[in-house]
Amino acid sequence: MENKYKIVVSYIQDLSVEIPSPESLLTIRNTIPEFQMKVDINSKPLKKKMIEVGTTLSYSNPNKKKRQVFFK
Repeated sequence: MENKYKIVVSYIQDLSVEIPSPESLLTIRNTIPEFQMKVDINSKPLKKKMIEVGTTLSYSNPNKKKRQVFFK
């Protein structure tokens, strides 16, 4: 099967990690299996038959009332 599409360029536009304290970092090491990943994918048409595809990956722990660490 012939590929009709190709990735022209890939880059990271924004990367955010919120860790409020060293204790939170130690806690996440023990609770990482409890975290859930959320994936959002969207696309935007550009010129000349090109599209921009945006992917957002978020990790959070729904079992914690107070947000200790957040990755996006």
